[in-house]
Formats: sequence, structure tokens, C-alpha cells
Amino acid sequence: MKTIYILDTKGNLDARKSDVISRHLKYAESFDQKCGTRGENGRIVVLGRNVNQPIFDSKYLDIIVFAKSKRLYQYFWKTRNFLSREEGKTVTLIAGDPWHSTVIALLIKLFIRKRVRIESQLHFDFINFFRSSGFFLSRVLPKITLMILSLVDQIRVVDRNSLKLLQNTMNTDIEIYFAPSLISVDPTFICSRTPEHNHDPRLLFVGRLHEERNPSDFIKFLRLLDSRGFKYDARIIGDGPLASELKLGCSDLVARKVLRFAGELSGKALLEEYCHSDILISCAKHESYGRALREAIYMGARVLTFETTGSGSLLEEVGAKYVTFISSDVTPEQLILKIEGLVRTEVDSRTKQQLRDGQDTILKTLSDHWDTLINKSV
Repeated sequence: MKTIYILDTKGNLDARKSDVISRHLKYAESFDQKCGTRGENGRIVVLGRNVNQPIFDSKYLDIIVFAKSKRLYQYFWKTRNFLSREEGKTVTLIAGDPWHSTVIALLIKLFIRKRVRIESQLHFDFINFFRSSGFFLSRVLPKITLMILSLVDQIRVVDRNSLKLLQNTMNTDIEIYFAPSLISVDPTFICSRTPEHNHDPRLLFVGRLHEERNPSDFIKFLRLLDSRGFKYDARIIGDGPLASELKLGCSDLVARKVLRFAGELSGKALLEEYCHSDILISCAKHESYGRALREAIYMGARVLTFETTGSGSLLEEVGAKYVTFISSDVTPEQLILKIEGLVRTEVDSRTKQQLRDGQDTILKTLSDHWDTLINKSV
């Protein structure tokens, strides 16, 4: 049995997040199939913290939640003790970020009497991510991050700009590869979307409500539409530290029933929102891949987005008729023209198939690199 351990220091695999669990089930099944080419079995074990224990049935995936690990040092100690008891003389760890989980992985390597191999993952645009951190931090944080990454065995990035940067910067002994995030593709979900005419466009914002996702600009755009009497129906999906402030600041829009806060959604509930929306508006200024953008287009919505690494790649993939760029200084007239241009199009089946086919390539890339890494540990 070949086993990969994923460190979930942020508690992403909560029982309520069915789409995240579904992605990990796909990772595990693909990894088992890769091991099966050599007559072996493969499994993935996720070590989580501070979440509700998910209930599911799989022989490829285990999720173990260390419930009483509110502090990272508690999580480290419980994880270290767990891995010490596991069979085998080697441990292969997947760290989902280059800070918390990678540092935990490096500490485990230091304090465990086993051979350890580590993959660190970058789910952000390394080139642009630190630029908004202020003069000092924008120069120091990249160097600290590169120093941490220099201690691992393998690095996964989700955008090609970061891939080029790290390949030109890092030690050549470290394997660096590109594998984007999986989008949520549920074959059992049937979108009941039908073309409608003469209805108010439904505008959608999806993401954690914090500064990085820039939800305040979404509200600003709604105000611009109001200033010209443009009718719309808006939804905000997500939760986060800015939620209360946003709700207070646009209580008039909620009272007029032109804006609704739907909270955090996943699985089929999220797919329903994509399905019945006309345009997803993304205000993130540092989008590395754009999973939400791709999920929206796959479900038939179009995308109005800031120009980022992720949205630029998406534009190249699906074309300008489904993706239009926007900026904070857009005028009301420009905004209306962009919205009206997008709602006149319908996403064709070829584009949806193209997005769906890409998922198999991502799974194969991940499984191949995880298999290579685990065999280095033998």
C-alpha cells in the first residue's frame, strides 16, 4: 500500500464542504489507479483540524480530524505522533501552502524518526501576490517563502507564471510542476438553465469575503448600475471577516431585494447558483488560476473579471465572448456595455466539454508526480 498524507492545517475538509471532499475523492481514486499500474494499491490520508468529521465511503481516501488542535503546535504534535505510529519507514507529505502546512511538514521531518519527503503547493500567483503587502513586506515575504520552499522536495503551482519564476529561481534538484485546481464537475447534476429574454441580469460574486477577493468593488459596481437605473438581480456567495461590514454598508440594496447574501455554499447548491446566473463578477486582483471562473462558465454563466494571471489564461482558453475584463475605475456606461455584451452570448457545448476534459489531465499530472515523489521515499 502506497500512502500519501495531506496536511490540512486550515480545516478545508469540513463535513459541510462536499465539493472539497469530492475533489479529494478524485485525487485518491486517480492515485490508486496510478499505483495499480504496478500491481499496488494507493490511498490518500488527509490529516485535518478543527472541523466536523466528514462521513463518506471510500477505500481510497481517509480523513482523520484532530478535533482538539486549535493551535498549530497542537496540530503538529498530534500529526507527528500519528505518523510515528503508522507503518513504514518513510512518510510522504503534501502541504497545501508554503507557510503553515509546509512549516509543519518540515518540523515533522525534523522530529520524526522516519524518512520524509515533502511537496509544497502554491495556490496563488507568486509574482503578484505580495505586491499589496506594503513596501517592506512585499520585499521580505517572497524571500522568506523561497527560503522555505528551498527545503522541500517538490513544488506544485497552479499558474504558469509562477512555474517560470520558480524554475528560474529555485534549486534545480527540486521538482517543480504545473497542475491547476480541479473544478467542481458533478455528473449527476443537471442544469435546468434555459435562455430567457427581457429579464434582469443575475450578477454573482463567489468567494471568501476578505480583502484579497475585493468584494467591496462588487458593491461599487452595483452602485454604478443604480446610478444609471440599470436593473439587475445580484447574489453574494461566501463568508469571511468582511461579511458584517458589507451587509451593513449595502443594507439598502438588500432591503430593495436587488442583492441577497446567500452565505457559504458548496456542492449542488453552488452549482445551482452558477446555473441560474448570467454573469460571475470576479474582483480579485491576484487570481492565480480561477476555479470559480471556470466553474461558472462550465455551468453556462459568463465572466466579468479583473485582468489577472488566471483570468488571462481563461480568456486564451475560451475566448473573449465569454470573458471580459473590468477595472476599478470603470464608468457606469462602460460597465453596462460590458454586461449587455456578455448576456447576449450563450456558452456552447464545445467550451463546456473543453473544460471538462481538462480535469482528467490535471488528475493524471498530480498522480504521476505524487507517485514519483513517494517512490523517492523508498
